[in-house]
Amino acid sequence: MRIIAAACFALILGGCAASHKPAPKYGLAADHSFIDIEPGWRLRVVTPLLKSGGYRVRTAATSPQPTGATVELRADSDFLGYELAYYTLEPKARIRLTDVEATLNGKTEPRTQPTAKLFDWPKDARFVRLVFLTRVSTADHDMAVLTARRFEDLGTWTQKLQNEPDTACKSTPYCSWIPGGIAVTAERRDPQSNAWHPADRAGRPAQR
Repeated sequence: MRIIAAACFALILGGCAASHKPAPKYGLAADHSFIDIEPGWRLRVVTPLLKSGGYRVRTAATSPQPTGATVELRADSDFLGYELAYYTLEPKARIRLTDVEATLNGKTEPRTQPTAKLFDWPKDARFVRLVFLTRVSTADHDMAVLTARRFEDLGTWTQKLQNEPDTACKSTPYCSWIPGGIAVTAERRDPQSNAWHPADRAGRPAQR
């Protein structure tokens, strides 16, 4: 009887522990430091195409301006155009490339593969988070992609990344950087209009 009672007690405790497991809260964090991506959303990636390689676009004033005047900036001659790619996040953090096109000299053409390979995380990952870097880092990055097998692990790695931006991604395959100059936006489809909108405005903000 004691063994049975002990087993039942263990099951009760296990059930209580499971009930306290944090549930995913997709959307933008209250402090705007990251956004958790929900299955069914897509990622919109804009990649500059430069003669010199890399992704940082240099700008220059169009002509000398008098003091106090508004300065108009344009990309310099290194800029060729840009590439637009879309990825859909499927269940179990599977990501699928759905469309790529490049615009060069004002002409748009389809492509089969994107210029930059960005989303290559472990197959056992189940949750995806985009982290916006607000602390100055020696690395040329503005955004990181975190993935995890458990939702609660995202919080641990987000804090580590924010505290140690130069080294955090080097210690785990569940963290990778978006190269500086490439813009990644999470989007969700409006159920009424069927149009896509930035998830940080049209999505459900996560209450944290």
